[in-house]
Order: sequence, then C-alpha cells, then structure tokens
Amino acid sequence: MLHELPEFELFLPSSIEETVEILRDHRGKAKVLAGGTDLLGLMKDRVEGPSMPIPEVLVSIKNVKSLRSISHTDSESRVGAAATLIEMVNDAGLRERFPGLVQSAGAVGTNQIRNMGTLGGNLCQRPWCWYFRHPAFDCFKKGGRQCYAIAGDNSTYFSVYDLGVCVMAHPSDTAPALTSLSAKAEIAGPEGTRHVSLRDFFLDPRNQRDHVVGDDELLVSVEVPNEGRRSVYLKQRVRNNWDFALASVGASAFVEDAALSSAVMVLGGVAPRPHTVEGVDDLLADGLTEAAKVKLRTLLAENARPLRLNRYKLRIVSALAVRALEALLQDSSASTAGRTPARG
Repeated sequence: MLHELPEFELFLPSSIEETVEILRDHRGKAKVLAGGTDLLGLMKDRVEGPSMPIPEVLVSIKNVKSLRSISHTDSESRVGAAATLIEMVNDAGLRERFPGLVQSAGAVGTNQIRNMGTLGGNLCQRPWCWYFRHPAFDCFKKGGRQCYAIAGDNSTYFSVYDLGVCVMAHPSDTAPALTSLSAKAEIAGPEGTRHVSLRDFFLDPRNQRDHVVGDDELLVSVEVPNEGRRSVYLKQRVRNNWDFALASVGASAFVEDAALSSAVMVLGGVAPRPHTVEGVDDLLADGLTEAAKVKLRTLLAENARPLRLNRYKLRIVSALAVRALEALLQDSSASTAGRTPARG
C-alpha cells in the first residue's frame, strides 16, 4: 500500500433497510464495506479517476447479521453476501450440494483473505489489471478514454474472449461456479428487492461498471437452486499458493449411468465477465468421447480472440475444460478437483 487511508465517514447500520437508506442519501460518495480486502486497498493506493472518486463514506455491514447467514431448504441454498469465504468452505450443506462452489471459495487468495473476504466482495471486486490499479493511468474503467492494456502488457489478467473497450479479465473465483449452477443474486434498493440471474449480473466490457448493483443498492444474498447437479471448479494460476486465475472453469451437469446431461460450462479469468461456453451440452450427445473432447477444444479455439501476449491461455482453457467434464464423472471430484493445477 502506498498511503494511509484517506479520511472518510463511517456508518454502522443494523439492518438492510438502514443500509440502503444510507447508500441512497450518500449516493455516488458511499461504498459498502464488508471484508475490505479489495476496497481498502484501492483507497490506500489512491486508485481513482474521472468517474471513480475515492469514497467519502463507508457503510460497514458487519452488524447486519442476516447478510452473513447461510441457509438451506429442500429447493435451494441461500448464501448471504457478507458470509466469508471460509464460512462457505466449512458449511456442510454447501459441501454436500455444491462442491464446485466450495472449491471456488477455497481457491481464493490465502487463509487470511478467505477469513476476511466475503462472497459479495468476491463477486463485486474491481479489476486486477495493473493499469487500473496504478494511480497514474486514467483507464476506461476509471472514466478515462482508453484501455492501456490493449497495446501494453496484456500477458496475465486479461481476456481472450468477449473483448471490448476494456480487455481486463474478471477476477472472481466464485462467479463462474455460481453461474454454472444457475444462481440468482438478491439485490435490495430504494424501490424494493429484485432478483437477477448471475448470468445477467455482470456487465459487458462496454460499461465502466462491472455489475448491475447500483450505487444506492445492496447485494443481499445469492440463491443457488438445489437441482441435484454435480459440480466442479478448476483453476490455473501463476502461483499455486495464491493468485488470481490465468484461467478457470466452473462446470455442472446431471450425471446418470456415467453420462452427462444439461452440462453448463463457465470460464473465468479469460473474459471481462464470466464466459458461458455455448453448445457444450450438444457436444456430449454421444458421451464424453475423444471426439467430443476434440470438438470442445475446437469450439474454445474458434471463439477466442487472444491478445498479443496471452495466446497461451487457450492451451490452459482447453486442458481445464476437458478435465472439468472428466471430473464431473468421478466420485472423487468434490474433494480433489478444485486444487489440481492444469497442464497446458
């Protein structure tokens, strides 16, 4: 960190309604403070731009107990936005129902970060592009006119799919896993509560914002339907002890008689938002054959537009995608798949 925290006003609401009221009254100047692992770093480093002022007001949600709960019914599981990543990893219901989600939470950062970081923070964190994080660059995501990574160093945390005005790669681990499980976000605002599919939660790279939660709104929870799907999350990174994804895969499917059906595959670390691979289920009509694997690799390559320095990511994505489908067919996937590095 480059500096001490700048001065700010701190609020400690005790309810969702009070939190929304404060955000509404200080719209454009306030940010929600949960674990603070991303937000406080941005403030200390003075990361700001024409449309990204340093917050003058922080609204801590540590006293809003309902935001930290994890609950289960027969039809779904609900994870509060302020639930920590380690609480998700240790929750017996999530481990039984959604091993891919648990693997994704366990793949975030270090033990210290997982103890502080929250689900909401992991979904809503800002880009880890070094041009965005450097105070000297007024990049597009901060309100500037250009994306410096397009002509600059785009070797690691940048996209090979869905390129736009900005080519950063979305850094969330939990987002691909949740998107593959058809999860929905619950968002509270001055006009009431709304539900948004995780597939529609993240904005495309033409937007300076990363997600649909407004300045006067609060991400309350994520709801995951309990459909009996098997799930898996795989991640490749520069450093295996902690790092953001060079590429990751969240996948889920129904498994019966050693066959996959209704398979969903979502890529992370390779697009400005979680990238759903269209057509995966069609490739598995005759099973996970060698021919199907070849078709999947071809599909992934045909839809890619790698940048000057990150073409290597295609090999990683190809390896992860095939291994994710193989893991869905293995009973041991729930306990082993999230930690296995890919070989490109």
